[in-house]
Amino acid sequence: MTPAALRSDSKMSLNVLVVDDDDNLRDELAEAITALGHSCTTAREGVQAWELHCVKGFDVILSDWMMPYMNGLELCTRVRLEAGDTYTYFIMMTSLTDRGHAVQALREGLDDYLTKPVAPEELQAKLRSAARITALHRGLSRNNDVLRRDGDRLRRDSDRSFKAARVDALTEAGNRLRLQEDLAVMRAKPTRRENHYCAALCDVDNFKLFNDCFGHVEGDEALRKVAAAMRASLREGDALYRYGGEEFLVILPEESIEKAFAVMDRLRSDLEHLAIPHAPLATHPVVTMSIGVSDLAHASDSAQSDSLRRADAALYRAKAAGRNRVRMQTG
Repeated sequence: MTPAALRSDSKMSLNVLVVDDDDNLRDELAEAITALGHSCTTAREGVQAWELHCVKGFDVILSDWMMPYMNGLELCTRVRLEAGDTYTYFIMMTSLTDRGHAVQALREGLDDYLTKPVAPEELQAKLRSAARITALHRGLSRNNDVLRRDGDRLRRDSDRSFKAARVDALTEAGNRLRLQEDLAVMRAKPTRRENHYCAALCDVDNFKLFNDCFGHVEGDEALRKVAAAMRASLREGDALYRYGGEEFLVILPEESIEKAFAVMDRLRSDLEHLAIPHAPLATHPVVTMSIGVSDLAHASDSAQSDSLRRADAALYRAKAAGRNRVRMQTG
């Protein structure tokens, strides 16, 4: 093999691994491959070649068929089984009498084969093919990366849109759609003691007076502060929804109505101590909240509606008793 006879005309430089237990042939191939403008590493046998490939990840492996420890077909099989996103073009070198084996190997993952002695022009042609196929796989890999990134972005955008459609834009509490979905999930759960729920219907006292006195912009800011104070007072697992206007609904899972009453009374007190100034004609000098608590059935839609009506009745009693208090009503 004469390196001077080879012309370095490939637009893509390949990282080639030559595997052969014949020292002279291995050195000749390395010299010829380098003359074509590619980088070349050599290995004496299959196990050494596999270890090198695991570290460097070659574009092309040019391997002898018969070698000690691991033959060429075994090396090719391992490369194919362990392949990731990159593709390695595998060329087997065989003698004229081994062509039948080479054809079999093509069915098992081999890309191409060369017969010994290797002709310089044939080697050059095989590496040109390898460069085209490797470039194609690199392009596909880049496209797949772009598609994965675009897919991830679309999924993130979809998740954000899904969540945004279920959150009240002003208070960041769950909205009525989120409430309906969560109640449907509750109805689907088996009726067990640990699935017991309570509902608390909350109303900001004299809020129309607040808006009339300070304006709707300040009213919106007050509702944001109220919602933030409620989230801070609730426990992990409790769910907060904006029920409408200045009304909020809290779902308290796995809790008795007496304990739910205590949780909501603490929330009411925390809001009062926030000391948001109220309108002069309001019942209290600071923004307060009246709350009605009931146990929440989850066996059917009608049973849940009855539970919320009980919470609403308890809220009415809290307002009738002077506001800024909690009342409860069981079924």
